[in-house]
Amino acid sequence: HPGLEYKIGSCASNQIVSYISHADIVLVSPHLGYMLNDLKKTYPDKQFYLIPAEAYAEQDVERIIARMNHTDDSGEYGNHRLISKIASFANTSKELSAISSAMTNLMVVLVTGSIFTLLLNLPWPAAADLIKGTLIEKMLLLGADMTINFMSVYAVFLMGYYYASYFDVSSPHAGINALICFLLIICSPGTELNRGLIDMTYLGAKGVFCAIFTAIISVRLYASTDHFG
Repeated sequence: HPGLEYKIGSCASNQIVSYISHADIVLVSPHLGYMLNDLKKTYPDKQFYLIPAEAYAEQDVERIIARMNHTDDSGEYGNHRLISKIASFANTSKELSAISSAMTNLMVVLVTGSIFTLLLNLPWPAAADLIKGTLIEKMLLLGADMTINFMSVYAVFLMGYYYASYFDVSSPHAGINALICFLLIICSPGTELNRGLIDMTYLGAKGVFCAIFTAIISVRLYASTDHFG
């Protein structure tokens, strides 16, 4: 950069301990924004700056230097303050991070269910007629029911499991507890329950939001009672 004598280096997040002693200013990339507060506490003598996502994507050195010089509080950067706050919240939110981890691991269920659904709806009439009413069709229907139509069950367990990792509690226990709470909710007296059969309406995609909120509340309650216990 004209008029400035900067020596710039880069390292991965797991190499910070080795490199930070050589740095006067540390620029943190947007996807590592969740580490910013911890880094400031661990290394209070260092200056840390979070690179704006747009400047990082465009490799805009001018805007990154403007960030370092605090000129982003007005002018062009002033228009991005709300977006930066939202991005910062997304990076540091325990709830959003847990949801992201749960949904990422839920993909294997969705992909498997999609395969069963695809095989049930082959575009060739001859193939569809061949499996209609057979054991193969029943197995494919069962596969779809136990994957896509059972999505909320897997989601509430995974959400509880990953959300519990932010508290000093057992993740498997928290996940099972979230699952039990979810089943108790959808099996309320107003729901059809007969001979051990559960109405599957809210076990699929319709129950995902309920599963997420149930997991968050149950994990927080579980964590609070565990600490008091």
